[in-house]
Amino acid sequence: LVTLNISWNSIGEKGAQAIAHSLKQLTTLNISLNSIGDQGAQAISEDLTHLTTLDIASKESVEGTKVITDNLRQLATLNIQENNIGEKGAQFIADNLRQLTMLNIENNSVGDQGAQASLTTSVS
Repeated sequence: LVTLNISWNSIGEKGAQAIAHSLKQLTTLNISLNSIGDQGAQAISEDLTHLTTLDIASKESVEGTKVITDNLRQLATLNIQENNIGEKGAQFIADNLRQLTMLNIENNSVGDQGAQASLTTSVS
């Protein structure tokens, strides 16, 4: 299994950890609209080192965004819409994920500075 869509399934931190520990070969993961928390994001970012596509829309935090951007620098596609990451989260993405070919940060209150940071990601 290299692609998993498990969105809208009431997955919590423990479920995200189980997926990350068991399916280390995943290249595409859609775990959007679940409440995976910071520990779930940590497990995903540490164990799923082959991920190139991650959809984590709705339910993530700024700290979870930092963990993901610190550890999953190989991502090409990231959907992190509706996570309220703000300017700080947008800056984490800009600083660490310069190779992205698709980024969705819709409805995240990134503000002017976050928008500018996102532009540096897309033109690097």
